[in-house]
Amino acid sequence: FQMGRLLDAPLRYQRKLRRIFKDYDGDYVALHCHTVIRGLPVLWEAKRAGIRQRIVHSHTDSLEGADHNKARLAPVISAVTLPLATELCACSSAAGTFSFGNRPFQVFPNTIRTPLFAYDRAAGAAVREELGIPDDAIVVGHTGRFTYQKNHEFLIAAFAEFKALEPKAHLILVGNGPLMEPARVQAKELGVEDAITFAGLQADVPPFLSAMDLFILPSHFEGFCISLLEAQANGLSCLAASVIYEEVQLTDSVHLCDLDAGPRVWGERLHEIAKGGRDDSEENCRRITEAGFDTESQVRTLVDRYYLR
Repeated sequence: FQMGRLLDAPLRYQRKLRRIFKDYDGDYVALHCHTVIRGLPVLWEAKRAGIRQRIVHSHTDSLEGADHNKARLAPVISAVTLPLATELCACSSAAGTFSFGNRPFQVFPNTIRTPLFAYDRAAGAAVREELGIPDDAIVVGHTGRFTYQKNHEFLIAAFAEFKALEPKAHLILVGNGPLMEPARVQAKELGVEDAITFAGLQADVPPFLSAMDLFILPSHFEGFCISLLEAQANGLSCLAASVIYEEVQLTDSVHLCDLDAGPRVWGERLHEIAKGGRDDSEENCRRITEAGFDTESQVRTLVDRYYLR
């Protein structure tokens, strides 16, 4: 259903919700809401419609960098929203504690369709050819929106340090967002703009991962980082900020570093990690699946949860 933005027309949004629940009365066994702050109108109408199972699912452990008004109002909105839920879930322990406090919740991790993210040499080579990246380049990559959370300013500075040590280095940035243009300006100022590909938003991410040799993730904060899970499945050696939680460190491919260490140390770490080459994608996919982070197995668990409650 195309709802539009809640804040653009709150009353119209609420009327649409009410109409949906009325038109499909009896068809829904559960409502699974993946936001706390924007979940209030949906949960309210779901309760009015008699949907007995109403799940709120948290995916973040911080509002750092968020709009001031949003951060200020979040506790008030949560206090009204959460009593409407019958169950609370989170993608990680930290996300649950942040959103729900002392209320009981269950960790229900984010998952990926693991086979889709397995390393594909041919697909990676095709992406490199399309982007004009030489076969012998050492490609660092990142997937994520250009926002404060993902810390592209630090990322590009670290890449510049890495390129000083590895002249054949290239950086692929997949994603878009409000801070993309400042990132382009920074790349030019650091003299590395010709070694960076701003790939934009991509519907098919796995081939881009297969074109990379390393993955970098200097986030200021994360809930459960799905992009890091995808990178591990692809067999990429990953350098990530130490804010990343243990729950997503499912393989030996993840290397942590404090942001306080600075871009130069991150560049040196990338240079060191690059010497080890790619990791075993097949083995990483096996570990991810066995740990319960494969979509197929979790879908069965979720469906059972809906119908057995």
